[in-house]
Amino acid sequence: MSHSPKRGRLVRAASVVAALVTAASATMTGSASAAPTGFDRCPRGYFCLFSGLSGAGTIWKYRTSQRDLGSAGKQASSFANRTKSYSCLFGGKDYTTDGERTRWGLDPEGAAGFARDSATGGASIWRHHFGSLRLAPTFHECQSGKEYLEWIRPEDDPAGTPKPFGSFFGNGQSQVLARSVRGRLWVLPGDGTKPTDLGTALSHMTAVVRHGDYTGDKREDIIARDTKGDLWLYPQTSAGRLGSRKLLGHGWNGMATVAAVGDLTGDKKNDLVGRDKSGNLWLYPGNGKGSFGKRQRIAHGWTSVTAVLDPGDLTLDGRDDLIARDTKGDLWLYPGLGKGRFAKRALLGHNFSKYWKYFAIGDLNGDRRSDLYVVNRNALMLYLGTTKGRLTKSSSWGFTDLGIDDREILF
Repeated sequence: MSHSPKRGRLVRAASVVAALVTAASATMTGSASAAPTGFDRCPRGYFCLFSGLSGAGTIWKYRTSQRDLGSAGKQASSFANRTKSYSCLFGGKDYTTDGERTRWGLDPEGAAGFARDSATGGASIWRHHFGSLRLAPTFHECQSGKEYLEWIRPEDDPAGTPKPFGSFFGNGQSQVLARSVRGRLWVLPGDGTKPTDLGTALSHMTAVVRHGDYTGDKREDIIARDTKGDLWLYPQTSAGRLGSRKLLGHGWNGMATVAAVGDLTGDKKNDLVGRDKSGNLWLYPGNGKGSFGKRQRIAHGWTSVTAVLDPGDLTLDGRDDLIARDTKGDLWLYPGLGKGRFAKRALLGHNFSKYWKYFAIGDLNGDRRSDLYVVNRNALMLYLGTTKGRLTKSSSWGFTDLGIDDREILF
C-alpha cells in the first residue's frame, strides 16, 4: 500500500473497526408466502436498525441521513442497508466519533452487520452506541460528508512558475478537476483549502477534457461532448469560473475517444484529437481563438487503442507527445515531431488495466517533467516522468482507500 499524506488520506471504515463482524452483501430474499424474518424484515429502499442480533427484535427504518439516532441508536445491536446509497454509522451525534467508535460503513443494497466482537463473541463497543447515520452516493462522501474528493498535491512548482497546462487557476501549481456522481464540477486545489464549485453545466457530458488555453487569453479552458454528439468549448473567465459555452461542432458521437493534447503541430496553439470507431486518429489543429482548423488523419489501425491521453512534453525535446493504451494493457509513448507526426513508439509498461482511467495535469513534483495519474477506483496512483522520457511509479504519493466511484471523472 502506498504511503499517503495525512491531510489527504481517507480510511475505509472496515479497516478502522476491525473488531466488528459483518455479513457484507448478505442476500435478503424474503418470501411472498411467509412473513420475512431477520434482516429480510428491512424493506427495500430503507436502512434499518434492530434491537436484536441478526435482524431480530424491534426494527427502526430510515430513508434519509440521521444526525441523531436517539433512543434507537442506544438500543440497536444489528443493522441492514437496503438503500441504493452507501451508509456510514457514527458513534456520536452529528456524524462525530465517540471514543473508539469512529465509523462503520456498508455498501448499498443488501449489506448487513451485527455489533458483536469477533474475538470473544461478546458484545462489542458498538452495541447500543450508534449516534448518527449518513447515506450518500459514494463511500468517500458517506465518510466525510463532502461531495468532492480530498486530493493533496505532491510538491509541484513554486507559485508563479508558468505551466503549459494543468494549472486551472494559472498560479503555476496543478489542480485536479473532478465531476462528482451528483454531476457537480469541482476544482481541487491540492493544498488543503476548500475546492471551487463550478456548478453542474457539465453534468450530462459524455466526455470532458482539458489541456491548457484554447482561446488565447492565457486561461485554461474545458472541452466537452454532450449526449447528442455536439462538442462545446467552455472558456474560463477572469473570475476562475466557466464562461458562456461555444459550439465547436456536431457529430462527435462517432468518436470513440476525444483527447485534448496540447500542441502537436508545433505552432504554439493547443490541438485536439479524436479516434473514430474505424480506428482512424484525427488531429484538429487549434487556432488559438477558440476553434479548430481542418482536420487531418494522423494515424490509422488504432482499433486496439482503448485510451489516448496527453502527457505534454514527456521526452523533454520541446514537443508534445501522446500516450496510448491498447487492449493488451500495454502503455505506449508516441514522441511528437511537430506537424502532427510522431517518432517510433516506445513501450512504457505492461498490465495497465482497461478498467483504469488516466489523466495528466503537468508536473506534480517540481522536477519540470510531465507526470501521469492512474485511477483505479479506490486508488490514485502517480507515475513520475523521468529524464529518459519514461514513467516510474511513485511509492510516496499514491492515495489508497479513496473510495473513488466509477461514475466520477477526474481530469
